[in-house]
Amino acid sequence: MKDSILFYLGALEGAISRAAVFAGSDKILSNLGDVLISVEKNKAFISTTNLNAVFTEQIMMPETDNKKVQFQVPVKSLLAALLKRDQETVSISLQEEMITLSVGSNIYNMPRSHDIIPLVESSNINNFTEYFEVSGEALKNIVDSIAYAASKDELRPVMNGILISPSFLNSINFVATDAHVLAVASLDMPKERSVNMKDSIVPTKEIVDVVKIIEHKERPIKISKNDTNNWICFSMELIDVYIRLIDGNYPNYEAIIPSIFDKSIGIIGIDKDSIKRMSVFSDDTNGVTFFTKNGKLNLRTYYPENNMMALESFILDEDFGKEIEPIKFSVAYLKNIIDKLSSTIMVMDFISPAKLSAFYSKQDKKEKKDYHYSIKHFLMPMMISDSQESNFDDVVSVETKLEDNKISNEMKVVKKPSKASSRKKKSDSHDDQ
Repeated sequence: MKDSILFYLGALEGAISRAAVFAGSDKILSNLGDVLISVEKNKAFISTTNLNAVFTEQIMMPETDNKKVQFQVPVKSLLAALLKRDQETVSISLQEEMITLSVGSNIYNMPRSHDIIPLVESSNINNFTEYFEVSGEALKNIVDSIAYAASKDELRPVMNGILISPSFLNSINFVATDAHVLAVASLDMPKERSVNMKDSIVPTKEIVDVVKIIEHKERPIKISKNDTNNWICFSMELIDVYIRLIDGNYPNYEAIIPSIFDKSIGIIGIDKDSIKRMSVFSDDTNGVTFFTKNGKLNLRTYYPENNMMALESFILDEDFGKEIEPIKFSVAYLKNIIDKLSSTIMVMDFISPAKLSAFYSKQDKKEKKDYHYSIKHFLMPMMISDSQESNFDDVVSVETKLEDNKISNEMKVVKKPSKASSRKKKSDSHDDQ
């Protein structure tokens, strides 16, 4: 028996490319790398799973009288045959053990699997009664900004995900932490929309995959769940992505955030390249030290293995404070934070060199139609020892030169004399005498 089905090529290619993001690995189960296509009348449903997420998309068909049929093929093979085609339609002929795909004069045969992929029963993931909506742009920016902070330690599974937690009426927090750095995005909902949802821990990889397939950023995405099951659904137009939640209780992140930060500075022009330059002259045991002098913010660091020090200066924003006592942070975590800032002015709120500090962009309050959100990153300072601070004695002359330097972001590197070279100079001086 042979059936031929006509698809709009663009619609099918788009759906298969999005399904490929959520397809599993055939190394786990032989059919996890497959996509299931179900056709009925003028619609087709494209479905796949990686066991942690279920993807399904509805597409329209050129013909309206298709009989009900379903078939399953490897998603990579099907996508390869569809990519970069100029034709409007594609024909798929079904046989018992294979399918034949015809694109213009090109023909592709691929195996047809009868071992149906293990999609979750619809009765287990439908009828979600609790939900809220957010624009595609807001969700993408939030997830892209905080996902880096989620833990990759499999021994702490609850921290492998992003927490979605209603905080106050019509406000929702998205939270990620690995116990070293904490990222919190607060989403304010319109007053007329109530939020009634319990905390959900969504696996980081799966929610990152969701924002990868967002195409119309201005359109709303519905996030819904039902507390009687362990799934959450992200719905956008004709696409639904169901994600299995992580079981467990998320750490009480609010308990470690100070209720009031009494000091703030705004740093103009600092970016990931600044910290990347400084990281060459440091390591995570030494970090980078922030200190103010003559109305400027200075970053300085020291790398004991090659005996090098670096100093970089930035202008302070007049809207904030002008002085801080020396405070030091991990280069690696600081680089990740600054990489996620959305403006050229970074604000740092702090209390003391021994308390949690907050970092965020000065213009971090995004207003897009009804959706307002802000993002903050929290990091604990490193301890500054007397022995480490003594390593900077030789950069005093550089700091003095920076006082008259009108260029804000200029880096100075000083080679600290080694003990051997110092002894040699003394010996040469003695010989001259």
